[in-house]
Amino acid sequence: RMGSFWNVKTILGGIAVYGSAVTVGFWYARRGKPIESIENIEEGVRREACNAVARSGEYDLRVGQLERWLGIGRIRQQMIHSFIEGDVLEVAAGSGRNLEFLAGNPSVKRLVMVDASPDMLARLNAEASRLNLAGNIEVHLGDAENLTDFADDEFDVVLDTFGLCSMENPERALTEMKRVCRKGGKVVLLEHGRSTRSLLSPVVNFVLDRNAVGHARKWGCIWNRDIDNLLESSGLHVVNVSLHHMGTTKKIVAKKLEGALSAKRAHEL
Repeated sequence: RMGSFWNVKTILGGIAVYGSAVTVGFWYARRGKPIESIENIEEGVRREACNAVARSGEYDLRVGQLERWLGIGRIRQQMIHSFIEGDVLEVAAGSGRNLEFLAGNPSVKRLVMVDASPDMLARLNAEASRLNLAGNIEVHLGDAENLTDFADDEFDVVLDTFGLCSMENPERALTEMKRVCRKGGKVVLLEHGRSTRSLLSPVVNFVLDRNAVGHARKWGCIWNRDIDNLLESSGLHVVNVSLHHMGTTKKIVAKKLEGALSAKRAHEL
């Protein structure tokens, strides 16, 4: 009984120390220099950063470590096995981090993967070969903002995981995803962006904003985009939202179908 008491005391003490550290850090950071605008980073700089990371091999190593720590792999797997079926297009497919889960889903009948980075696609093709999938998937070099290789209403599901952060015009990309998705089909997203619905959202968003420029220069990723606003203006109808990691990671299922909830309304429930 005494041991349980001390365990609780230790946990509460740790929470108090953490909260104090965050509060003091937030206060101290606010006294620093003004936050640099992310608009100062041109698309070409971000695209080259992404390609450089892919060429170095650092992307899968660093991202893999972070995703294991955050449990992202489990989120990817659950999402793909719950919502992905039929003819599937994955945009911003990167190095193929979803490929093993997609290949293990018997509901997927056709799989097409698109990315704008030749270096990322080289890694994706290597991963497909490792999994003996090279002849079973279609790989395209292309931009999610201009899916000109595909017809209207071609796919049952369009999938994007952590891609909107790297696109110059994410609004246009969502419009294109909606265009190539069949009526009644799904656009399934796993994205990171501004924190929502967390007591720590103001602190988290301040940290994201202060470090956004440096992060974009290194990784090509704008990690403080407002995903809620992007969805609200997309014309997609959100039917399922779940939040992780203090509201910064968002799993979203939307349909190309009238009558479902808007993004804003889904978050209010």
